[in-house]
Amino acid sequence: MRRSGIEAGHIPADRMTMGMAPHLSITENMIADKLGWKRFFKNGVRDKRAVKEYGERW
Repeated sequence: MRRSGIEAGHIPADRMTMGMAPHLSITENMIADKLGWKRFFKNGVRDKRAVKEYGERW
C-alpha cells in the first residue's frame, strides 16, 4: 500500500468487536489510541477542530 501512496493503520482481524467503537465517528475511532496527545485537548476538553483536522489529513 505504501508504494501506491496509500497509508493504513493496523486493522484487527476481528475489527467489529475489537478495535472499534461503532457509536463513534471514523475520526473518533482513529484517535482512540491517541487520547494522551495534548493536541486533541484544551483544558481537559476534546478539541473538535483539532480532531477534525487530523481526520481530514488522514
